[in-house]
Amino acid sequence: PLLSILDYTGPQRDLNAIGRFDLVLTTYGTLRRDIARLREIEFDYAVLDDAQAVKNSGSEGAKAVRLIRASHHLTLSGTPVENSVNDLWTQMSFINPGLLGAQQFFLNEFVTPIEKKKDEDKARKLQALIKTFVLRRTKEQVATELPPRLHQTEQQAPDDAQAPGPDPRGRDPAPTGRTHIAARPAGRPMPPRQSRVRRATGR
Repeated sequence: PLLSILDYTGPQRDLNAIGRFDLVLTTYGTLRRDIARLREIEFDYAVLDDAQAVKNSGSEGAKAVRLIRASHHLTLSGTPVENSVNDLWTQMSFINPGLLGAQQFFLNEFVTPIEKKKDEDKARKLQALIKTFVLRRTKEQVATELPPRLHQTEQQAPDDAQAPGPDPRGRDPAPTGRTHIAARPAGRPMPPRQSRVRRATGR
């Protein structure tokens, strides 16, 4: 609460004011536009919130964050890997440049073996490389006020149009039950169902 904070956004932002504040808050868009001047400033800490926003290493935003000069680099992300193992490269290159090698090396050495060949040895090797730099906390640790999930299973029979007909081979028709799974916080009622998707299992 004792830190002085500068909101470095908007058309009236003042670059010269940065040195008079303890904490500077900005957006990825502003950082991208002003990086030519911001890169001249030496910060103590550079922190990326929602770091997956710059996971695309070829984007202007990702290039800009790698130009920030700071003694310490941190990233915060609820989903550091969203679509591909390659999402890690930009984030780790900000935290510790060179740790995962050049991007093409990382693609050949880790991404392709892990995603295409399901190579567990490569996955363990990558985990060992980055675990020193990753602090992982679960929902139970950071959001204790949230109740646990409750899974509810409901059986539903198909209507006449979806019901399977008699088997020409004389066997019993396939079971007609349908299973729908819904998740909700414990202690909260299920919301009224607005629509229901059904899929027949027989013809």
